Amino acid sequence: MIDKVKKTIEKYRMLERGDRVLVCVSGGMDSVCLLHLLMELREGFGIDLIVCHLNHCLRGDESLRDERFVAALARQYDLPYEGKREKIESIKKKVMKGSLQEVARFVRYGFFERAAKRHGVTKIALGHNSDDNAETIIMRIIKGSGVGGLKGIPPVRGRYIRPLINTSRREIERYVEELKISYVEDSSNQKKNYLRNRIRSELIPLIEKGYNPNIKDTLSRTASILSVDNEYMDNETDRLLENVVLDRGDDSVSLSVKELLAIPGAIMTRIFIRELSYLYDIPVNISSTHLENMSGLVRGNAPNARIDLPHGVRLVREYGRIILTRGVFERPLQFEGELKIPGVTYLEEISTRFETKISKKIPVDVAVNGKEKAYFDYDSLSMPIKARGFRHGDRLRPMGMGGHKKIKKIFIDCKIPRPLRQKIPILIAGEDIIWVAGVRQSEIGKVNEMTKTVLKVTIHKQGPH
Repeated sequence: MIDKVKKTIEKYRMLERGDRVLVCVSGGMDSVCLLHLLMELREGFGIDLIVCHLNHCLRGDESLRDERFVAALARQYDLPYEGKREKIESIKKKVMKGSLQEVARFVRYGFFERAAKRHGVTKIALGHNSDDNAETIIMRIIKGSGVGGLKGIPPVRGRYIRPLINTSRREIERYVEELKISYVEDSSNQKKNYLRNRIRSELIPLIEKGYNPNIKDTLSRTASILSVDNEYMDNETDRLLENVVLDRGDDSVSLSVKELLAIPGAIMTRIFIRELSYLYDIPVNISSTHLENMSGLVRGNAPNARIDLPHGVRLVREYGRIILTRGVFERPLQFEGELKIPGVTYLEEISTRFETKISKKIPVDVAVNGKEKAYFDYDSLSMPIKARGFRHGDRLRPMGMGGHKKIKKIFIDCKIPRPLRQKIPILIAGEDIIWVAGVRQSEIGKVNEMTKTVLKVTIHKQGPH
């Protein structure tokens, strides 16, 4: 058993010398076996172990028993221990949507990440075995899944590792029985109202008896084949992702509708999964129905639409972009108006008046980058000239620079508060951004020694600034 797990670790390069490993222990047979095996192997691999346990507070005294058992186990092995209690049912009612299992998983992975950060952990070890993998594949077939889901549980995903993934539940049972390793039983594993439990206790035995006695091995081999295809698709996703993502913030991701429509549908759904995982901050499994709805919104004709996704994430289509946002989505202030040249234009949405003048003489203060005024080489500009609000993905070629820069980054560098950004007018000449009013002017349309006609734009705020 020890040799088998060691070979699995080496095959998938799960560990490196000096790794600090957070071992996630529920108290059940699989995770306790995992901890015992890693204790046996830690000296050879040169690793440090930390035990962690999350009490979901779902089974009353039994949950407390599990928590105390794992804490005692950590003391027995003389290992650091990280424990926490989370009332999953309360979180589900007050904060998050989705099934109890989905919410528990989301909270559990969040706890793992925080514990890993506190302890400077490089790897997080989970106790999934080959039987879990077979059950997961069947469950995803029943619910609907693409290649990414049917490849099963990955041995390694980021810093998450599964040293028991090639070991069967029966092998684990024999190991703990022969070594008389104590563990606790989770009574919820016997409840038939959970799909995974019914697959384990009813469906798989039925298939083994009447159709394929080696169904678990068959599914594992199929998952391995699909993993090769999945790796190719992942590489394609990485290659195309840069063109699709317009902007990525702490709680939102903005994608280009135009670029999404130009790529194969299979890659589009992978980009959605990738960006949802970024927002959730944990590996995410989302239903095929949600993915179809998301793809449909991209391909649809409605210029503005939205979809509510699990765990408070929302997908919004707006301005030819797709915004995935976590939490409350604040719709950008929408305004746009064509400037009269020469003349005066008033935009009521931001209480701002734009005054434009044309001159054949280059003003003395043309080099002064003012807050309320800017000068442009009129003949070099495309028409019409419009003023509109900031949009995710907007880029400017700042005066004096060779390349482009995201306007969001300019806002951040200038320490402009987020609520004020959407009220700052952005001047567009044709398709080019020429001025983020009062913030930064573009190299495009800059007045130079060849300029014959100068356009002066002045902005006047009406009412409170």
